[in-house]
Amino acid sequence: MEPLIIRKAALNLYLLLVLSILSILVFIYIFYGDFTIIAVGIIAVFCIFPIWLFIYALRELIKKTPHLTFTEEELIVKNRDFYTWENIADFAFSVEEVGRDNAGSIYKNYITLSLKDGTSAKIPVSHLDRKADEILYLLREYKRESDDAKRPSRP
Repeated sequence: MEPLIIRKAALNLYLLLVLSILSILVFIYIFYGDFTIIAVGIIAVFCIFPIWLFIYALRELIKKTPHLTFTEEELIVKNRDFYTWENIADFAFSVEEVGRDNAGSIYKNYITLSLKDGTSAKIPVSHLDRKADEILYLLREYKRESDDAKRPSRP
């Protein structure tokens, strides 16, 4: 079976690109006509974060870095955490509040892997190109296929 790769949602990255460009243009518009050394310095300071967002989004769109990779042997998270299917005992979906602002609470979706050694791993799945229920389905299927492959065949 070929590895299945889930990445960050491209729409979110395009939105970051547009918002970063718009915010830079707004900062330049605010100080338009008043290009003194101080104004240019202020524009530069205010543009650091939007430029960083632009570079981040552009890099993610170009590199297409995998967030989750499903293989026959394991689940790979961000190319750095490896969880073999035989070590995963269970998994669950959760929605957790991660902050508050004037508009209300901010929530993030997570999938929590319960491992057989008693530990757990929480994986954020809010901004991926697949929905959480589809990721749960894939987890079930890959885990089931791994368990079936480990079972001895009956004659």
